[in-house]
Amino acid sequence: MTHRFTVSCALLTLMSVVACGSDSENGGSSGTGGTAPGSTGGDTAASGGDTAASGGDTSTTGGAPGTGGVVQGGGGMDGTGGGGPGPVSICPPGSESLTLEPGDVSAGTPIATPPDLGSDGQHVNLEGPVWIDGALYTSQLAFNGPGRILKYTPGGTLEEHIPNSGTNGLAVDGDGTLYAARQTNGSVSTFDIGNPAAPPTVVVDQYEGAYFKSPNDLAIRSDGVLYFTDPEWQEAGNTQSPRQTEERPYWVDHQRTVRAISPSPTKPNGIILSADETVLYIGGDSIMKYDVAQDGSVSNGQPFGTGGSDGFGMDCAGNLYTTSGEHVLVFSPEGTQIKRIQVGSGVTNVAFGGPERKTLYITKMQPPSLYSVELNVPGFPY
Repeated sequence: MTHRFTVSCALLTLMSVVACGSDSENGGSSGTGGTAPGSTGGDTAASGGDTAASGGDTSTTGGAPGTGGVVQGGGGMDGTGGGGPGPVSICPPGSESLTLEPGDVSAGTPIATPPDLGSDGQHVNLEGPVWIDGALYTSQLAFNGPGRILKYTPGGTLEEHIPNSGTNGLAVDGDGTLYAARQTNGSVSTFDIGNPAAPPTVVVDQYEGAYFKSPNDLAIRSDGVLYFTDPEWQEAGNTQSPRQTEERPYWVDHQRTVRAISPSPTKPNGIILSADETVLYIGGDSIMKYDVAQDGSVSNGQPFGTGGSDGFGMDCAGNLYTTSGEHVLVFSPEGTQIKRIQVGSGVTNVAFGGPERKTLYITKMQPPSLYSVELNVPGFPY
C-alpha cells in the first residue's frame, strides 16, 4: 500500500504511503505500499511544516493536524512505529542498489484464508494489507456489508481483529497508527489496533461540502501529507450524503485542506509514493505517475508502465509492484517490466513483511486468500 512512507531508500528511510489496497467488483485497481527516506537517528521532527500552495479548489475538514515536518529515523525493519509523522521503517544501507531477481515465479497455494463473513459470501474480498509490529493486517469486505479488519501472525491463521470496520486500503505512519480508507462513511480514518473496541477517528471526510464516495487506497508522506483515491466501487455501503459526483484522487496538506488531483486514471484505485517521495503513482484503468513538490502538490501526470492496476507496493530499490488480474507485475522506476508473479484471478494488493521485510504478502478476492513470496529485496510495509 507510500506514503507517509515514501521517502527515498537512497536516504535510507522508508516512509509510509497510504495505499493499502482497494478493490473493485470487476477487478478494478487499488493501491498500497510506499517508502520514505531519512537518517537512522532519533525521532525528531520540526514543528509546523510547509503549507500547500495556494490556487485551485480547496476544502478544509477536521481539526488542525498537529506537528508537521519530516521525521528522521523511525521504527525498525519489522514495521514498528517511529515517533509521529515520518519514516515508519528504515531500508538497510545499500538496499537502494540491490537488483531484484528477474523472471516469472508462482505464489503457489494460499497460506491462509479468512473465516466466513456470514453475508454476501460470494462477493467477499481481502484488501489493503499492512505490516505492523510483527503481524499483517488486512481488510475483508463484502460489497454490500461493512466488513472487518483481520490479523495474520506468520504461522497462524487470519483472525478477526476489528469487526465492522468498513475499511478498504490500510496504511501505517511513523507512530504505528493505522490509517484506513473507509467506504461506510466516506472517510479516511485512524484505528487503534491496540484497542480494537475504540471507535475510529475521522481524518478527512469531505471535499467542497460533500462526503467522499468510497475511499479506496491511501499513502502517507513522511511529513504527514496524505494522498488517497475515491472511486465508486463500494459507494452502495456509504451512509453519508450528499456525496461527491465524480471519482477522483485527492491530496491533503498539513492543515487538512483537501485538493483534487487531475488528470487521473479512470476509476482511480491504487496509490503510492516512490521511495524518495518525489513521484506519486495512481492506478485504475491505467497507471499514471506525477511529480511531487515540497508542499505536497502534484503535477505533470504521465502514463507509466503498461495496463492498469488495483493495488501497489514499493521495494527499497524503487521498483513498483502492481496487481492486475492473475499477476503481480513489477516495474523498474523507468517503467520496464522486470518480474511477474503468478497468483490466480482477482489479485488485489501487496505489502512487504517478515523480520527483514523480504516477504511479499499478496491478497486476492473470490475466494479471498492470502499468499506470500520470498524476494531478495526488502520493501515497504504497505
